[in-house]
Amino acid sequence: MELSSLTHLLHSVRRAAPGRRIVLFGSSSLLGSFPNDDPHAIGVAVTQDADFFIEPDDASLRRALEDTFGEDNDYHAATGHYGDFVDLRLSESFPEGWRERLVPMPGFDNVFALHPVDMAVTKVAATARSRLWRRLGKSSSDRA
Repeated sequence: MELSSLTHLLHSVRRAAPGRRIVLFGSSSLLGSFPNDDPHAIGVAVTQDADFFIEPDDASLRRALEDTFGEDNDYHAATGHYGDFVDLRLSESFPEGWRERLVPMPGFDNVFALHPVDMAVTKVAATARSRLWRRLGKSSSDRA
């Protein structure tokens, strides 16, 4: 994902969820810490999605945002990228203190990105958990 694509998506989400705090996590969160770096160099060029927490969390708002900006919807078809709006309870598996290390997203008030180290730790832990669940027969596929 290019920074311009993420910025467009963030502006759209902000209009649809005014006054909400937005936390970006996953691979595309690296663009918050490295906005001037080449997406190929930081490994986000092939990323089509951005993962979001919306605070305060609201299931009906998450569904509405997913219906508008989610995968396989009009926004995705028109732009080639999309948002995943995730239940804030997922953050319970994040490293302790992750909120204190959030990175302000350049050009936005009240939009933050997960710190790169927290993002890496979270991804490694999720992959390990997924593989363990698969080996125990509780999941059908490894996390990529």
